[in-house]
Amino acid sequence: MSNIIDNLTNWPNQVTHIILDDGSIVDLSFRFNAATLKWVFDVKHDLLTVQNMLLCVHMNLLRQWMYKIPFGLCCITTDGLDPIRLDDFTSGRVTLIVLNSDDVVTCEKLLRAAVVE
Repeated sequence: MSNIIDNLTNWPNQVTHIILDDGSIVDLSFRFNAATLKWVFDVKHDLLTVQNMLLCVHMNLLRQWMYKIPFGLCCITTDGLDPIRLDDFTSGRVTLIVLNSDDVVTCEKLLRAAVVE
């Protein structure tokens, strides 16, 4: 089951913990850089640690590790533009979704189909 991350605020540094379908926990840390108007994030899981990834609109931001981890992270916005404001999460402009392994497979099929067309 996918999890919409709905506990993020307008604080420039925040952490959320997600319990995955397999019972493991993924820690996501988000930081806003006011100088560049960008959000970056870290991922910490038993199978993967990644730091300073740029938060941008994508079906699966963790796609390059899809064969290593049982989850993904989707970022969508109401206007199709990348997250650039401190209040992006509280305003509802940005939605983050933790994908389960089935969702990751579905996203990959959609992405590959889009490349073929």
